Formats: sequence, C-alpha cells, structure tokens
Amino acid sequence: MNTSLRHCNAGYYLEFLDNILEVYKNNDWPANRPVFLVDNKGPCYVIGPFIPEGIPIETASDGFRPGENIEKGNAIMVAGPGLDWQAQTVVKVVRASVLSHFRYAVLVCYNDTALAVPGNHIFMVKGKKLITADRLIKTDKLIAANGDEIEIKSIHNGEYWGGFQHISIERNLEQQDLSNRFINTNGVISGDYSVSILHSGKQLEEFMLPEFYERPIVGSYEYLEKYGDECLKRPTVSTGYIKIIDRRPDAGFKDNGFISAFDARINIPPTAHCFLPEKQAFSKRGNKARALSDYRMIFLTEQIVERFRQKYSHINICIDWNDNTANGCSWIDMQQGGERHIALRGGLFRQLFLKEEGLSLVIAHEVGHHTRHKNVFKDGLTCEGTSDYLAVNRIMPEVGLGDPAIILESIDQMAHFLRTPNNPTIPGGVANCGHPTLECRIATFHVALSMGSNIPGCAI
Repeated sequence: MNTSLRHCNAGYYLEFLDNILEVYKNNDWPANRPVFLVDNKGPCYVIGPFIPEGIPIETASDGFRPGENIEKGNAIMVAGPGLDWQAQTVVKVVRASVLSHFRYAVLVCYNDTALAVPGNHIFMVKGKKLITADRLIKTDKLIAANGDEIEIKSIHNGEYWGGFQHISIERNLEQQDLSNRFINTNGVISGDYSVSILHSGKQLEEFMLPEFYERPIVGSYEYLEKYGDECLKRPTVSTGYIKIIDRRPDAGFKDNGFISAFDARINIPPTAHCFLPEKQAFSKRGNKARALSDYRMIFLTEQIVERFRQKYSHINICIDWNDNTANGCSWIDMQQGGERHIALRGGLFRQLFLKEEGLSLVIAHEVGHHTRHKNVFKDGLTCEGTSDYLAVNRIMPEVGLGDPAIILESIDQMAHFLRTPNNPTIPGGVANCGHPTLECRIATFHVALSMGSNIPGCAI
C-alpha cells in the first residue's frame, strides 16, 4: 500500500472528469474516497470533485438555493478574480449516493452563519488571494461577492457527516485562467471544483496567499502551539444552517452535522494500556507527520483498521483522526458488560516513519492485549511485552500479514519510529508486565518472528 502517492496532474483530472464521476456513481462511493489512477507521470490519486449539500449557492433567478436543490439547466452566478459576476447554466449535477463521513473537516464561522467544508475547499481572502480551508486563521478576511471583507469569528476542525454533490457549468478544458471559476457560497466567495483540482496539481501558485505553505494545518500540533486550542472546541457563535453534534455518534449514523475535535474525542480511561507510555507518546508530537487533511491517508487508515475489525469483531476498534497523540490504547469497560475497546489516535497514523506494516504492528499489539494469555494485568488484559510478542507471533499472521518480509519491514519502521537500533539481540532486565525497554521491544518482535517459543525475559 503506497502511503506517499502524489495528486494526479490537474489537466489529466479535468480531461477525465466525467469518467471519474462515473466511478463514484457506479460504485456507490462516498465523496471522500480517493480514486487511484495512472497519469502521464505514473501512479497517482484524486479526491472527488464534490461540495457538501446544504451550502447555499447564489443562483441567477431566485437568490441562494441549497446545492442539493440545484439541477441541470439551472443558472448559477459565477465570476473570475475580478468579481465580474454573470449567470452560467449548470450542465452536470452528480450526487454521491451514500452519506460521506469526513474524519477531517473545517467549520468557518462568520456573519452569524458558517460553512462546514473539507480541508481542501478553496476560499478567496483579502487581496483576492486563495487559501484552503485547512490553513485559515482568524485574522484572515473572507471576501463577499461585492468584494467586501468579512471577519472570521471562529475556525474549528472536527468530523462532518453529510451528502455531497458535484455541480459544473460548461467549460473549455483548454482554458488556463480563472474566469468563471468562483461561486458565491453562503455569502462568501469559494472556488468551484476546478479551482480545487488546479490547486491539487500545483497550478495556482501565483494566486495562493504568499505564506500559504508556511502555515500549519488547522488543528495540528503546530497550529495549537501558535494559535491556541479554540479550533478544537465546539463553536460558541451561530452556525446558521450547520447542525452541531455534541457527542460522537454511534456507528451507522445517517444524519448531517459537524462535531468538534474535542466533542469527538474517544473517552480513554486512565487505566487503559497504551502502545507507548504517555511521555514517549508526547515526545512524538514534534516528529515529521502527514497532514491532518490528507484524505488519501485517512482512507488508507480506514482500510488498515478494517482488516482487524473484520477478524476481531468482538473488539470495538475506533479511530480518532483529529487527536494529535501518536498512540493506541486498549481497555475493558466493565460497566458495559465487559466491552472490549481499542482507541487509535490520529497522531499515530500521521507519523511519516510508519506505513501500513508499522501501523499494523501497533494495532496487532493492541489486539494482543485482548488475546488470552497467562501474563496479564489485574484487569485481565495481556501484559505489554507479551502483547508485543503476540502481535508478531499470532495476530499479524491471523490478518494475512504473516509474510516474514512484511513483518521485518514493520519492525524496521518501528525501530525508526521508536528511535532505537533494529537489533535482535535480547537485552537483560525484566518489565514486570509494564512497557519493556525499547531495545527489548525490538528484540521481542524478532524472537516472535523466528517462532521462538519463549517470550524474552526482558519482556515479561
């Protein structure tokens, strides 16, 4: 599984746009699922050219209309960077046939209303420069249709559920400028689907805010350090048509709405057993990481986790993508009849050192806690070092990842992540059921791969 794939060339994407939309339609795919393709430079991916339903879009005949009420043949107002508005006829409308769950979305509050959008949504800001939603800060000024500046009251990251659609007007694919590529969305100017495509292909550099690439992603560790944690919290101002959810919905949730990163947090009890001790996990926050708004990696994360969910359906395995902590934790909820839980925190999946193999090893370790063994904590979960051993010796093979080459790669990634040598030599010492030394953990993985029948003493 390639975790470093590039965006497809913008020209290729626009040329095959109709085919890409058919892929979503024919396969009943949600809007946030990437499509993997091959352009003139090799393997690449695209994210669907959709916007959320519910966003009021200015039409030519009857003012603003929710996007889902706009049909082929209707006229919407469009403009270029000079805000020369004119009516253009809609020639294509494609709606994602299933509800989409965006694990990362941005809520922008202004003028007693708001927009909830994917991180790659393009806004026009002061100076008629462009910026993606995931790099906004409160001092930015959104732009109204008449060119007036609009103050941002607050910005939030979290999760969003809703319907999505594609709306397009007649367009000459050879057109390279930004004429008629902007629309009026709930009173502020947004780029249409083609602007997002051009940006993903890095063809809008001259139009982007000068400091665009220097800004941290909304909700990231760097963003919190610089601007505080207001973005993680539930908005305290009016959000207009956007429904705010105040707690993580149950599986199978079928409504529309936004939930803040704080409200979406998984309640991990202090007695939970985690892959890394708290201090070690905290120290990983400064590591080079993938972006919170990396929808390709979000999809791959869900695929990796689903492999384990299918095999271990008795364990409730949850992902908290917006949590910056690089860790996974396990516990048993005795107040709920002994329910078994694993919480996987987003900072783990965004670590550049960890790819599918290394991430699977972490999840396998957490499943190991829930695997019966004589070495257990008082709460009945398997000890840390024993879980390391079981992860390689039993769990990885049970989910189809028992190939020695895969496991060796996972160990090598783990050694880089833990910043310790990839050395199979077993050190001395004991762990007393807690976390073994880093050297011991790497050695334990190697012993388990060699089918050694005894867990190393340093891991017990």
